[in-house]
Amino acid sequence: MLYDRDDPGHSYPEGEGGIPLVLAALAFMMAGGFSITGLVIMLRKGTTEEDFLA
Repeated sequence: MLYDRDDPGHSYPEGEGGIPLVLAALAFMMAGGFSITGLVIMLRKGTTEEDFLA
């Protein structure tokens, strides 16, 4: 366990220090949003091409 010298009440487990969970969740949600947006665009393009062929 590591303690902050200026604020001993602030402690965290040793070895911790990667990206915070909130940032990881935000990145995951953004990637999902981009994927869904791309899928919607592809589906709309697919229907418009079929309309032109008819």
